[in-house]
Amino acid sequence: MVVSAGIAWALTPFTIRLGRAAGLMDQPDVRKVHAEPTPRFGGIAFVCAWLVVCPIALVVGVWLQWIEWNEALLPWLVLCAASCLVYVVGLIDDAVTLPSKVKLMAVVIAALVIQAVGFQIDVLPIPFVEDGLVLGRWTWLATTLFITALAVSVNFIDGLDGLAAGVTAIGLLTFAGVCAIGGLAVPALLSFALAGGLLGFLVYNHYPAKTFMGDGGSNFLGFTFAALGVSAAKAGDPVAGVSVPLIAMAVPVADATFIFFRRRVLQRRSLFASGWGHIHHHLLERRMDHDKVVYLLWLVTAGCAGLAALYWRSGDVGQVWALLGLATMLGVLFRKSRSLHLRECFQAILRNRKIARDAGRYRKTYEAAQLRFLRARTFDHWWEELCRAASELDFVRLRMEADRRDGSTNQLAWHNTNGHAHCEVGLSTFVPVPQRRSDTPLQAEVFIGSDDSLESAGLRLSLFVRLVDEYSLRTLVDADATGELAPPAVGRHGRAEAGPIGPLSTARVAIVHDFLYCYGGAERVLEQMLAVYPQAEVYSLFDFVPDDERAFLKNKRVHTSFIQRIPLASKHHRHFLPIMPLAIEQLDVSHYDVVISSSYLAAKGVITRPDQLHVCYCHTPVRFAWDLQHQYLDEQNLGVGLKSFLVRAILQYVRNFDVRSSNGVDVFMSNSDFIGRRIQKAYRRTAKTVYPPVDLETFHLPEPEVETGDYYLVASRLVPYKRVQRIVQAFNRMPDRKLIVVGTGPLEERLREAANDNVQVLGYQPTDKLVELMQRAKAFVFAAEEDFGIVAVEAQACGAPVIAYGRGGATETVIDGVTGVLFEDPGHVHIMDAVERFESLTFDRAAIRQNAERFSTGRFRAGFASLVDAHWELFRRRREGGPAPATAPELATAGDRQAIDDPRPAPDLEVSTQEAPDLDSLAAALAPDRHALGNGSGLVGSASDPEPSPDEPAPPAPA
Repeated sequence: MVVSAGIAWALTPFTIRLGRAAGLMDQPDVRKVHAEPTPRFGGIAFVCAWLVVCPIALVVGVWLQWIEWNEALLPWLVLCAASCLVYVVGLIDDAVTLPSKVKLMAVVIAALVIQAVGFQIDVLPIPFVEDGLVLGRWTWLATTLFITALAVSVNFIDGLDGLAAGVTAIGLLTFAGVCAIGGLAVPALLSFALAGGLLGFLVYNHYPAKTFMGDGGSNFLGFTFAALGVSAAKAGDPVAGVSVPLIAMAVPVADATFIFFRRRVLQRRSLFASGWGHIHHHLLERRMDHDKVVYLLWLVTAGCAGLAALYWRSGDVGQVWALLGLATMLGVLFRKSRSLHLRECFQAILRNRKIARDAGRYRKTYEAAQLRFLRARTFDHWWEELCRAASELDFVRLRMEADRRDGSTNQLAWHNTNGHAHCEVGLSTFVPVPQRRSDTPLQAEVFIGSDDSLESAGLRLSLFVRLVDEYSLRTLVDADATGELAPPAVGRHGRAEAGPIGPLSTARVAIVHDFLYCYGGAERVLEQMLAVYPQAEVYSLFDFVPDDERAFLKNKRVHTSFIQRIPLASKHHRHFLPIMPLAIEQLDVSHYDVVISSSYLAAKGVITRPDQLHVCYCHTPVRFAWDLQHQYLDEQNLGVGLKSFLVRAILQYVRNFDVRSSNGVDVFMSNSDFIGRRIQKAYRRTAKTVYPPVDLETFHLPEPEVETGDYYLVASRLVPYKRVQRIVQAFNRMPDRKLIVVGTGPLEERLREAANDNVQVLGYQPTDKLVELMQRAKAFVFAAEEDFGIVAVEAQACGAPVIAYGRGGATETVIDGVTGVLFEDPGHVHIMDAVERFESLTFDRAAIRQNAERFSTGRFRAGFASLVDAHWELFRRRREGGPAPATAPELATAGDRQAIDDPRPAPDLEVSTQEAPDLDSLAAALAPDRHALGNGSGLVGSASDPEPSPDEPAPPAPA
C-alpha cells in the first residue's frame, strides 16, 4: 500500500502536465462546482500504480506462502484485462464524451468477462438464512448487477474534490482488512494496493483539486472494487465479498438509487440523463462549505465501514442491528440534506400510474380508430369516425368547414355531451386536414379539456393529429368533401385515375419464397400463386423438398442462395437464422418487372430496383421476434442465461432487418385481418386481406347417411404453442367427453402419458383418415392463437363446428354461435366452459360448409390476381412515362400511403374501353362482402361462387 501510494504521488504531477498538453480539461458548467478548467487525466496515476504494484505483491505473497501461484495468476490477469477495458472506455469518454449507455455497456461486458472464468456470486448472504440464498441460474444476473451498481455509484459520487477517492479508499481499506483477517490473501493484497494508489492521488485531488480522476478513473475504481468483492465471494466468504462492499459504500449506493428513482419517477427522465441532485449537491445547497461536505461524507462512510466490519463479525442478530444502524444513519443524512422526499415520491408514483393508464387507454382508442378509418369510403363516414375518435379521446368540441363544388360552405360541428362538455380549460388549436381536390388543406378546429393534466391533453392532441394525417380526405376513394359520390377515382389534382386494368400476362415475374423444405400452408399459397402466374420464376433461400412432394412447384427450377450449399443445412436450417437476411439480399431478381414475395421471415428483404414493383403476401411479421418473443423464449427454456442473451440479440437483429426490409415493399397483402394489424403495428403499413386458399375438394361434407360420432377432435402439430396439452387437461376433467388427438411432435409421448381413458392420441394420420375423422366429429377443438388457422377452416369444410380460442385468425373464420364457439382464455377451465356451451347449441352443418367456401382457391386466385394486376398496370404506366395516376390505388391497399406514389400531376386520361373492370368496379368487387352467415369478410369470388345478392357487386372472373 505504501509503495503504491508513493508511485501514485510521484506520477500525478506528470498526469497534470500531460492532461493540460493533451487538452483533457474538465470545463466548468452549471452541473459542476469547480470554477476553473482542471485536468481530468489524474486517474492514470493510481491505475498505473496498481498495475505495477499488484504483480510485486502477488510474488511476495507466493514467496511467503500466503497463496499458491496458480491461485494468484488467474485473478490478476482477468481483473487486469477487464479493469483496463473499463478504464480505456472511460478515458475515451473524457476525451470525446461518449453516451452513458456505451460506458454502461463496457462495464457489463467487463463483468461478463470475469464471469466467463468462474468469478461469480453463487450465494447471496441473508441473515437467518443458513448458508445464504443459492442463486442458481440467476448467478450471472446477480453478479452483473452487483458490479454495475458499485461502478455506477462511484461514478455518481465523483462530484466534489477528493470525495470519490476518499470514500472509495475507506471502503477498500475496510474490505482489505476483512479479507486479510479472513485469510483471503489475493483480494486483500490487490485491495491494499488500490487503496494506496488512491491515497497518493488524493494529495493532489483534495480541495482545491489540482487534477480530477475523470470518468475513466471513477469507473475503474467502482468496477475493480466490485470485481475484488466477487473474487472474495467466490473464494468462500460471500459476506466479505458482497455485504461488506455494499455496506461500506452505502452512501454512494444509496445516492445512486435515489438519483435513479428521482429521475425516473419524479422527473420522468432517462436514467442516463445528467443533472443536479446528488447528495453532495443538496448539502452544498444547505450552505455548507465544499471541504466540510467532503469531510462529512467521509465521516459517514467511515461509520458505514465500521458497521460493515461489525456485520461481518456478528451473528444473525448482530447483522440485523448493523443494518438498522445503517438505515438510521443514511435516513438522517439524506433527510437532513433534503435529498429524500417520501411524500413527493408517493404522489409522483400515483400521478405516473394515472398518466400511464390514461395513455394506454388513449393508445388503444387510437389503434381501434385506425382500423375503423380503413373502412371509411365516403366523407360522411369519414366525418362520423372523426367525431367518434374525438369523443373517445375526450375532446370538448370539433368544428370544420368544407367547400362544396358549387362554392358554398358546409359548416360541420360536434360537441361532447359527457362530463367534458362544459370544460373551458384546455388546448385550442387548428389541425390541417389534407384533401384531394385542392392543395390547400381544410382546417379542423379542436378544443381539448385539460382539467386533469395538460400533458394528457397534449397526448390526446398528438394522437388525433396522427389520425388526421394518416387517414385524411386523400385516403377516400369514392367521395369528395361534400359527402356526395364523386366521379370515378378523382385524384389529389382533380384528374381521373387510370381506367381499365390489364392482366400481368406479358410481364416478367419472380416469386420469392422464404425457404422450401416441406409442403405446408405457406407452400399451398405459393402453389396458387404459380397457378395464377405460370410464367413466374421461383426463388428461395434453399430448397430441400423431397422429390415425391414437389408437384406443387409445377416442375420449376428453384433459384437458391448460398445456404443451399452449406453442409448439414438440410437438417439444421433453423440454425442459419442470423445469416438469412444476408442470404436473401444476395438473390438477384433485378431482371424482372414484378417481384412477388411470399414472406413470413426473410423473403420480402430481397433487393429490388426503383422501377420494379414489389408485392408482398405477408403470412406474418416474424412471430418469434415480435409479439410472441417471450412465449418463444419460455417454450425453449431461454428465459435467462448467456444463451438467452445471445438469442435475444439475434432477435433484435431480426426485428431491425424485418422493419428495414418492409420499406422496400410497394404493396402489402395479409392472410387475415389479424395479420394486417400485426403489419400495421410492426411496419406502420396497411395491408389488404386476401385469405389463403383451402382445399375444399379434399375436405368436403360427408354423405347424408354418415352419422356424427361421439368424440371431439384435435388435429395439430404437437408443439407447446398449439396448446394441445391444455385441451387434453380439460377433457381429462370431463370423463364423459371423448377426445381424439391427431398429429405428431415433441409433446406426443408426454400427451399419451397425461391422457386419461377418454382421450386417445392417434399420432400421424393420412389425409383421407383425417377427413373422415373431421366429418364425423362432434366438434373440432382449436386452442392456438394462429395467424389464420387453416385447419379450422378445413374442419368447417367437412361440416364440423369449431370450438376455438377467440384470438388471431379464428375470429375471422369461426362465427360464434353459428359455425362454432369462441372462448376468451386458453386455460383448461375456459375450454371446459366452451364445450358445455357447445353442447347447449345446435349447428347446421350445411351452413358451416357454406362459411368455409369463403376461403376457396378460386376466391384466393381472383382476389390475389386482381390486386397484383391493378397495381402493375398503374405502376407500369407511371414507369413508362405514359398517363399514370397521381397516387397509388388506395382501393387495393386500404390507404397505404407508402404504396406507389407519384407526386407529379398526371395528365388527363381517356378511359379505355377494353373488357376489364374499371377502378370503381374493382374497388366495389374487392370490398368485403357480407354473407348471410355473419362476420367473415370475403374478397372476390370465382366463377363457381354462389350468386351474389342484388345489393352486392358482381365479382370479376378469375384471372
